[in-house]
Amino acid sequence: MLRYIRVLIRLMPIFMISSCLNINNPNDSNNSNDSDNSNDYDTSKGYWISGRITENGSAMAGVSVWILGSSIDTTLTTSSEGKFSISGLGNGTYTVTPTKSEYSFTPSNKNITIAKGNDLSVDFTATKNVTEFNITGRVLESGTGLAGVSIRLVCTELGKEKDVAVVTTSSTGYYSFTGLQESLYELTPSKTGYVFDPPSILIPLVMGHFTVPNIAATKFIPTTTNLTFVTIPGGTFQMGDIENAENLPNPDPKDEKPLHSVTLSGFEMSIYEITNANYAQFLNDANAAGYVKESYGGVIGKNGFMNNNEFIFLSGTYSQIPEARCWITFSNGIFSVVPGHENLPVVYVTWYGAKAYALYYGLDLPTEAEWEYACRGGRQYMYGTDDGTLSSMKANCGFASSSFIGHAVAVGSYPANPYGLYDMSGNVWEWCHDKYELYPSDSVFNPSGAQTDYSKGRILRGGSCLSFENACRSAARCYSHELYKEADGGFRVVRRPNGQHY
Repeated sequence: MLRYIRVLIRLMPIFMISSCLNINNPNDSNNSNDSDNSNDYDTSKGYWISGRITENGSAMAGVSVWILGSSIDTTLTTSSEGKFSISGLGNGTYTVTPTKSEYSFTPSNKNITIAKGNDLSVDFTATKNVTEFNITGRVLESGTGLAGVSIRLVCTELGKEKDVAVVTTSSTGYYSFTGLQESLYELTPSKTGYVFDPPSILIPLVMGHFTVPNIAATKFIPTTTNLTFVTIPGGTFQMGDIENAENLPNPDPKDEKPLHSVTLSGFEMSIYEITNANYAQFLNDANAAGYVKESYGGVIGKNGFMNNNEFIFLSGTYSQIPEARCWITFSNGIFSVVPGHENLPVVYVTWYGAKAYALYYGLDLPTEAEWEYACRGGRQYMYGTDDGTLSSMKANCGFASSSFIGHAVAVGSYPANPYGLYDMSGNVWEWCHDKYELYPSDSVFNPSGAQTDYSKGRILRGGSCLSFENACRSAARCYSHELYKEADGGFRVVRRPNGQHY
């Protein structure tokens, strides 16, 4: 019996506190009170404090509401209706303070003095805090700030990809972006006649302001090339699968839908794919300037020119087809082409190698949209041939007919398309500038591809000597990693007004 009396005595303070202080469920209509009428309060249990919190006029759940008084220190949580309430309070002054991460409140808190007949209800308005950050940095050439460099910033966070802004470095090489939200960004410098190390920088802007490490700029003087260009007039076209490729033999439409309208500014495009002779000239020019070096059967960039990225695999061979190999060699400090293969398109070249060639001569790789627009020849041609049809007389496509060559042939061996461009279908796949992304449904102007590193790689177009005919269509898409290099991979280049490049 004595043991039970002791237990009862121990529990008495708990019962006493519970009877004096009632923390009520705000969802219980019997416990909530939004009225100013003091007769609504149960004076036998003391008085109430209640209220509601809203954001833009809507109830805000999950807000912590701190109630502090001489005899109470507790925290409530707002209901799905944004309400909170507490009863059993005696006369006195209480401070009510709402808190929630990333929000501020108006008023920030409120002091309430309880006495019979007082207004014991208090409401708060919540506002989402928007924290803004800055990105700053500098571009240097030989230790001195470089003016006039375009710095492009894009948001690369998955689902939020977009261009943010382009700024230009000051006379002392500084640049800044202000008013940014927490996210993942990619920063890319560009200026005609310069290469940059690093060529781009990923910035996880999650810890506040970010200072970018200095970017090193290296100037080079492009030498001339003997390329021939044709002018492609600006215009609007329908980009994508207009021919319902899934109904063709060997279907492989690769995300060619939705069909969407694209408007492009005018540009110039090389009429031929870049040849072995063209590329060997580039390697010798860049080697003499100190921008490339031979390494383990390949060629890589150095001195700020796409550092350590492989450009071409000189040892590339295809065992099943001896003719499908790299015909450029390196000996005694000189790059040369095996005689008789000068006019074959260069192969075993990576995206970096194609981009390096273009930038070195003040040119660029075509965007995917530019490439398809040019391939169609100003018409909605299915193939990039003279009349939009495909046969062994029209293109070097692996399975265009029973005739199968299996390797690239000299550029210009087949009729040109209506714009005067050769081998837009077949021969070799051609690198484009763009990172891969799904097509938009809206109309676009001068698109340049995905602005994110979540892509599947870079775009290749046109099909090749080893491709099914479906892959040689104007709309056919392929993608691969920037370091992809194969016996049927090459490129061509474009020239835009004012030397613009992406």
